[in-house]
Amino acid sequence: QRARGHRRRTVDELRLEILALTEKVAGRLRRAERLTRTVTVRYRDASMTGSTRSRTLSEPTDQTASLTGIAVDLLRDLVDGPEGPGSALARNGCSLVGITFSNLCRPDAVQLSLDLADTDPSNRSGAAPPGSADLDEAVDAIRDRFGGAAVGRASLGGRGQGLPTLPRPTALDHEP
Repeated sequence: QRARGHRRRTVDELRLEILALTEKVAGRLRRAERLTRTVTVRYRDASMTGSTRSRTLSEPTDQTASLTGIAVDLLRDLVDGPEGPGSALARNGCSLVGITFSNLCRPDAVQLSLDLADTDPSNRSGAAPPGSADLDEAVDAIRDRFGGAAVGRASLGGRGQGLPTLPRPTALDHEP
């Protein structure tokens, strides 16, 4: 999670924060050889009122593209008030945004299934685009060899590199 202060944020700024956080935590999932089935996005407005939204997937994944798409959808749900897109964000501001992956499992514990997923890119089932696993593997290898700031998404414009690590160890930081 990232504390944002009390300055007004746009939906695009928060989307970039979610993208950076998702990329970082998805990399940690892969290093720990874990998959996730549940994605939760936390949001706290300037009045310190917190809200969360979560989605549980039918199939566990560790692919950044899938997890990012789901997290951005959940964020939109949080910041869109009843008056329309972005209305809750404009009215209340944002002081914190965070992401949690839960319902973790090992890759060898996944029930195999037929791939009947819709190939439509607007599909919200969590299915990753073709080649996502290869991209994630290449990015992880580059970061392992040259450091976290060696490669990043162009859409982050240099903002996501070198995100601080968590100050305390988590379950993903320990050997199984």
